Amino acid sequence: MGCSVSVQPQDEAKDLEPEIEALEVPWIVPNYPPPNPPKTRSSEVFAVEDFVDIDERARHCPAAKAESYDSLLTYLTRGLTTDMEKLRSIFTWLGSQNIAEGSFKSQDVNTPAGYMKLMKEKRGSYSAFLALLLRKVKIPCVIVYGISKSFDYDVGDRDIYHLRNCWNTVYVDGHWRLIHPLWSFRKVTGFNKGRWQTIRKDKDKGVNIDERKELEGTDVFSQDEFFFLVEPSVFIHMCRPAADMAAWQLLKQPWTFEDFIHAPVLRQRFFQYKIALTSQPSCILHADENGIVQIAFEDLEEPEMTFAYQLFFDDRASFNKLPADIRLERYAYVSRKQSSVIVKARLPVGGIYKLRIYGGVGDMYHLCDFRLESETPNHPSKPFPFSKRLVYGFTKSTRDRGLDYPSEFGGVIRLQAGQGKIFTFAYMEELDIQALFEHYKLTRDDLKKCIAVKRKEGYFNIYVNVPASEEIEEYSLQIYTRPKGTNGQYVNAVNYLLIMARRPEEPKMKVRKVEKYYEMEARRNLKTAIERSNIGELDNAIQRVQRLRMESEDDLIEAKRKRELLILERDLRLAIARRRPDFLDRVLDRAARLEGDHHLDYLVKEACEIREQLRRLTTFLHDVLEIHQPTISEMHNYKRPKEVIHNIMVATYLLLGEDEEDLLRWDYIQHLMRKVGRNSLISRLRKFDVVSVQLDIVDKVQSIIDMYNEDTVRQASSGAGTFYVWCQNIVVELTVSLHNEIQKYRARRG
Repeated sequence: MGCSVSVQPQDEAKDLEPEIEALEVPWIVPNYPPPNPPKTRSSEVFAVEDFVDIDERARHCPAAKAESYDSLLTYLTRGLTTDMEKLRSIFTWLGSQNIAEGSFKSQDVNTPAGYMKLMKEKRGSYSAFLALLLRKVKIPCVIVYGISKSFDYDVGDRDIYHLRNCWNTVYVDGHWRLIHPLWSFRKVTGFNKGRWQTIRKDKDKGVNIDERKELEGTDVFSQDEFFFLVEPSVFIHMCRPAADMAAWQLLKQPWTFEDFIHAPVLRQRFFQYKIALTSQPSCILHADENGIVQIAFEDLEEPEMTFAYQLFFDDRASFNKLPADIRLERYAYVSRKQSSVIVKARLPVGGIYKLRIYGGVGDMYHLCDFRLESETPNHPSKPFPFSKRLVYGFTKSTRDRGLDYPSEFGGVIRLQAGQGKIFTFAYMEELDIQALFEHYKLTRDDLKKCIAVKRKEGYFNIYVNVPASEEIEEYSLQIYTRPKGTNGQYVNAVNYLLIMARRPEEPKMKVRKVEKYYEMEARRNLKTAIERSNIGELDNAIQRVQRLRMESEDDLIEAKRKRELLILERDLRLAIARRRPDFLDRVLDRAARLEGDHHLDYLVKEACEIREQLRRLTTFLHDVLEIHQPTISEMHNYKRPKEVIHNIMVATYLLLGEDEEDLLRWDYIQHLMRKVGRNSLISRLRKFDVVSVQLDIVDKVQSIIDMYNEDTVRQASSGAGTFYVWCQNIVVELTVSLHNEIQKYRARRG
């Protein structure tokens, strides 16, 4: 059996293998090992960095070697001892041949050059050529044929039999491994059938534009490592062998055709990040009666990923038409709570949609597609309340923009009718903050009266108070920051989606004093908030119970005590992180006044240790601050100072973070010592903290001061002697601190 595949026109099948006519290549050779799942992952037996030299040599193979298999393969395998090395060399050489643009004169199809000529004429395939090459060096290679979710595939389609394809399994290192050579070396970019409709707002013209376009796409020559030894559990999402070749899936539980059709459409980049789909594992998702569809992921990538989406509508396959004034970008959102990420869509009219999800760290890549089907009524549902794509919830980028220790991590906040909300953030540096409140229909001016921002010592509080409504309403809270006192642009730091419940109906008559359903709910929420240990939830629950004037004295006392402990824990952590003496004093004073037992002793102890360390640093600085300006002027006026003076100032500035190479020049030290204001030497010493010093710097400074004693340095310069003592104190402080940390670690390890 040969590799005979797609017979559709080539401009419609650029990532499918063409039909072979000129040379029949058997799909398998007798006496091959039977197909079995590999017992190890490919990453355990192959790392591309170990094959750099082999790759380099293969790419520079002389073109003349391709006139015969013996000449080519002798060159590619010379000095190689393992099948993995030989496979890699042949694979890399094949990927370096730009066959579509090459010039091949050979008429003998039984030579590498002759077969590449067939490939250029669309009468040969990468998978057959790889099999020919590997079999000639005694490496078993099977041509597997089946169907693929290639670039021409539309999510949710069942009729995909025309998307026939073929690839290889290679027996190497005692296991069968998968390779798709065509997808490794050729890509199609920019293809679009023109089936899916999306509408966006034209910023210049102020009108909605239908962005549906039909594009043929471009065939691109490139090398992609992803499809070299790709894992079977990954590859099955993209390609499935024919029914009579199911064993070549290399899976313990082979997928049926139905499994393949309904599986989520997860693209290459999805598997290159540490993310997992945690919601329904299907590419076709049905909306609920409100047109809602939700997709959930677990993001364990470091650093944290960013997600985005595109929503499309299929007006040809849907019974309804999409109203011209609907902008689909406003009918979905992304939210996250720590590692949990949710993409939620509310489909505006009944019909068929495609949701495309992007993600990445820095650059954004196509991760996956889903087909969404809705049978909701014809009248459009309302959009979500924002004018651009936002990610809801506290993210690590929020910390990068100056905010930390949020009262709410999750991006979606549900409130009772008429309930206010306080959002609290600590700030690690002085910031200007701006909060915007949006509704899909109301203007920002209408909502200004519903929001207020207040700054407290170390914190921002953002107060939101929205009137109750007869309907469920949604609001978008967007928080922006910039360094305090600058005129730069505000940068989005964090966003929340607030969902306000409708106003409950008032009871018509009051027969007897019984606990109402909302009182029961308030009591239950209070207990849940106590268990979850979330300041924001506790605030809301306590306020609601107090507003309802319920008889919940014991629960309230417990909740308030829990809230007090949580706030103290948060403030202790912040004080430890910020290392500001005044802030530490206030927080430690609150801890000392807290009655009863609590679990924060270890934080209190750490805060006390830091406070004592800061006091010691202030003591170390005392003599330095007593140095008179003439003494410093005398030191930096030296044209050629004594070696001891130069070295002590090198040690001082090393601790302050200057580069060692620059400090070897005395004129650079003079330049530093002449600075005034906040960049002056004394100002920098006042702001100095030991946490900013790397351990290798401590060793360098100690090696400098070990060459002298205090008397020797003071004889050379009284000012240098004072800096010598300061450097010595800092080295001792850091060394003892490190020793104590090691002892604590050993104690914890038992």
